[in-house]
Amino acid sequence: IFCVLALIIGVYSAVQRVAGNQQPMIFGWGAAVVQTGSMEPNVPVGTLIIIQEQDKYEIGDVITYIDYREWSITHRIINVQGDIITTQGDANSAADPTFHKSAIIGKMQYMITGVGPVLDFITQPVVIAFLFLLLMISVVWDAVLTSKKKKKLNRMFSVMASSSKNTEPNLSKMFSMKK
Repeated sequence: IFCVLALIIGVYSAVQRVAGNQQPMIFGWGAAVVQTGSMEPNVPVGTLIIIQEQDKYEIGDVITYIDYREWSITHRIINVQGDIITTQGDANSAADPTFHKSAIIGKMQYMITGVGPVLDFITQPVVIAFLFLLLMISVVWDAVLTSKKKKKLNRMFSVMASSSKNTEPNLSKMFSMKK
């Protein structure tokens, strides 16, 4: 089950990134891995963050947005003036360049420390192909074993059925005595 879920998420992520979508979102939810120490100590490097699209963003929210270089950045909002947002990393001494709120992908809802490197590994194309191969081998293996079990059960039931056709015991054979 884990392999199937990882495969689905990995393939979806890879397809979205190939299509030019820097941060794939599924039903308004997405995930990102913090790559730098700009949000430490609150959000350490390697932390998986779960983000959700919001209608409104406020000062203090930790958001993920796409900057002018088309990089995915996760920083805290320090100023909102209409549609113009200013953010800053918790560990940074200077604010980021301002940007339009349409660049925001979502607000951090949850974080899981330490699992980011695992997810980065799983979403690599080679690993996705390997997981897909494992899934296919598992399906074929299960089909072969199921087929063999069915044949064995069919043979067992056919032997039982043929022996049960003659329901009357042959008492003469059972109690015959040889002279």
